Amino acid sequence: MAQQTKDIVLQWFQEGDYPTEQQFRDFFDSIFWKGQAGVRDIVGLVEALQNKAGKGEVDAFIQGDRVVYNDNGFYDIPEGFLLEKIIVLPGMDANIQIGSYEFGDDIAVAMPMSATYGEVQVLNLYAKTTRRIYFSGLPANSAIIFFKRKVKTA
Repeated sequence: MAQQTKDIVLQWFQEGDYPTEQQFRDFFDSIFWKGQAGVRDIVGLVEALQNKAGKGEVDAFIQGDRVVYNDNGFYDIPEGFLLEKIIVLPGMDANIQIGSYEFGDDIAVAMPMSATYGEVQVLNLYAKTTRRIYFSGLPANSAIIFFKRKVKTA
């Protein structure tokens, strides 16, 4: 009794062929029966489960990271991450700008933002190494929710 590959077994069952008793036995030895296959029998499953995201990572991806500011501030995009978008919830109506340096506006020029509504800003900033961005014009009790994800480059 020998296990065979799918390609070999398929050759035994072509039109006009008559598989032998031994070929049937080998075929049955080559497949998993209901309830017989285990986690380790599925190629790559163990590695995939070991590399899955944890609950905290999934929650951060879905819900975002919320940071409260009481004045101008900054945020560090971790190495290898893409900061896709932010939701700005200013403590009061304000003109907020985003830059790669303090009081800079090279990422987003002064934008009027209402304290009544959250403003979504699509940034799509990738950090090959840790990358700091600055926020200016933030009033007290302003919150920014950051939506980022890890990017595999290799």
